[in-house]
Amino acid sequence: MKNSAHANFHKSFFKIIFLVKDRMQNIVHEAESGLTVLQILVLRTLVQEKELTPIKLCRLLNKDKAQITRLVLELTNRGLITKMDNPNDKRSYILKPSPKVEKIITEFILIEQKLIRKMVMDVSNEDLIKMNLNFDKMFKNLNLKK
Repeated sequence: MKNSAHANFHKSFFKIIFLVKDRMQNIVHEAESGLTVLQILVLRTLVQEKELTPIKLCRLLNKDKAQITRLVLELTNRGLITKMDNPNDKRSYILKPSPKVEKIITEFILIEQKLIRKMVMDVSNEDLIKMNLNFDKMFKNLNLKK
């Protein structure tokens, strides 16, 4: 029975992951912002956190430093983020979103929320709470340092 439950979960889980990823890529493409999904994720994180060092951004997004460095360079060149000297560490700098980024990210969040509402429209609040608890467990399981 357990193997069947795992097989069904596996199938459903990946089906939903790839469908959501596809829908989000369509949303990004239709917005004609010229941004990639990962760039939007970086900008969204900066809007939420207000300011971050590149290392903290790496940790939050679980991305390597080289990848974040490339993204920061691209976004800085486009005027979407600013780099400021870090008063606490002269070897580092602080990243902040530019004023126009908040509007861009707010638009994406509204579209994303519409997608999520559609996705969970027939799911009870009780089931959503259970799903969130289980997603948290799965996230922790995958994030364990071995």
